[in-house]
Amino acid sequence: MTGVQPPARNDAWVDVLDQAYQVLDARAEASTDSENDPLQSVLLMMDMARRNAAEGDLFQAAHSLTLCESLVQGL
Repeated sequence: MTGVQPPARNDAWVDVLDQAYQVLDARAEASTDSENDPLQSVLLMMDMARRNAAEGDLFQAAHSLTLCESLVQGL
């Protein structure tokens, strides 16, 4: 998501987060050990971010993305 600069419209963030979720979901499904894969936690936080963005709560969406970043650093 680094460098993504969607237009200022709030619904653009929903589209970006939906696309990111789909990419992560495909990777998680391809994982051989999906139950113990840390990507599952990232996927959960990304889902929360996209739902918050869809509700117009970009602050909470940003918080969920911060948690995603912290989880990814551990991978």
